[in-house]
Amino acid sequence: MALIGRRPYHYLRGASQSPVCTADIAGGGSRFFRGERTTETRCRRLRSRCHQNNRADSRPIRKAGGGDRPRKDRRARSGKVQAGMPYVGGKYTKDDIKIEGGRTRTIQFTDVAILTVLAKDLEGKDPGFGVTVTGTNSSHDKVAEFITGDSILIAPTQVDVKIDAPPQGYYWHDVKLPAGRHAVIELNQQAPADLLIQPVFSGQPIDKDSRVVIYKAGTQSQVAASEPGPEHRFHLDPGDYDAYVENRSGHGQPYTTDHGIHLNSGQKVERKVSLGGEETKK
Repeated sequence: MALIGRRPYHYLRGASQSPVCTADIAGGGSRFFRGERTTETRCRRLRSRCHQNNRADSRPIRKAGGGDRPRKDRRARSGKVQAGMPYVGGKYTKDDIKIEGGRTRTIQFTDVAILTVLAKDLEGKDPGFGVTVTGTNSSHDKVAEFITGDSILIAPTQVDVKIDAPPQGYYWHDVKLPAGRHAVIELNQQAPADLLIQPVFSGQPIDKDSRVVIYKAGTQSQVAASEPGPEHRFHLDPGDYDAYVENRSGHGQPYTTDHGIHLNSGQKVERKVSLGGEETKK
């Protein structure tokens, strides 16, 4: 398992929202789930179930199948039926729904919100971390518990969300869940990248006569530093960096900066930085 400092895991956080939720009750027919938003995170729409298929309020609604559009259809005899949708904090019921043979009746529920929490490890699999949803008040009353990969229907509110990913858990505060919206929280594990900076003068390494400082790209925010020694190697989170190289050899440029070094998750990158003498290609 790769380490970043002392952390056995590093995750990239994300959160977004999209619109909500319909259910189809068909007079003969069946179908079914999953969609995509304008952001890179994925979203799920949930379909309600018929009244006779109740769930406990705190149980998550799990995904029901594959496909581009999330659907949940129910066959029903012609006539009038009742549809119910339990959610965390209450239950939505609609009476006297008229069903005609050979037709599909679509019912839209907009008075609830959906919260989906996703996590991916380095292999793209969901580890099934525990998720705790609490109120934002001072007592932080527990609202719901489920695991990553699941979604819950919930009364419109504002909550705090904790994902029990190592080493210490990850928190989202004041997550807004307005009626008719779908909030998605995503946590992706990231492997550290390996960056080797090799200062050279006239094509020859001068690691033992140079100092290297790594900054977040375009800032003066220092991330790491390496004193003169056999090599200047860094283990960094994925992202963009600048490398400031200080030449203590007494020859060539006293310093230079290599801008815009991009590191992907788990990538190994080597950069030669010339401080004068022969032209050196990176």
